[in-house]
Parts: sequence; structure tokens; C-alpha cells
Amino acid sequence: TILLYDGTLGFFKSKKQIWLSILAILIFIIFVVFPPLLLLLYPWRRFQRLLSNFRLHRPGLIIFMDTFQGCYKDGSNGTRDCRCFSAFYFILRIIYCFIFILHGFTLFS
Repeated sequence: TILLYDGTLGFFKSKKQIWLSILAILIFIIFVVFPPLLLLLYPWRRFQRLLSNFRLHRPGLIIFMDTFQGCYKDGSNGTRDCRCFSAFYFILRIIYCFIFILHGFTLFS
């Protein structure tokens, strides 16, 4: 095994590496990018209509959204509706992880 950086190591040379990287990118999009994006866009009626047109506005999705956005539903009594703030924490975590990955471990050493 190689523990340090190796400049001669070829990436995406074999078909197995390509398929595994495509699988990793799809898993990243489905489990890391999609839920915060859904939490961010769900409060708008136009996005809810779009989900209804594709038959994705299911009771399970409504329960999921109410779980995360229940404490931010202040728009019913005349105040500002802040349900998109439920995605703020997840987006900050993604940004923090990207900074940590791109900058490396030298940030804390």
C-alpha cells in the first residue's frame, strides 16, 4: 500500500475505477446534496407544485419536511416564514467539509 502521495499513480485508467467513481458521485448527490437542497426549496409553492406534477409529493416527504421545518413555520400567524433555514446547518456542514478536504489537514496542525 502507498501511504503518501504518489505522482505516478494513474486515476480513471480502468473501467472499474470509472464505474466506482460514478457510483460514489451518485451516492454523494443523493445523500449529501439532495436533502439540503430539498429542505431549501420545499417552502416555495412553485417547487411543491413541481413535485406534485412528477408525483413526488408523498405523505412520507411531507412527514420528513415537517420534522425538519416544524420549528420554523412562523408564517401562519403573519410573521416571516423561515422554513428554508432548516437547510442552513446542512449547507454549512457541506461547506466546512469541503474546506477541510481541499485545504487538507494542515488547517489544524
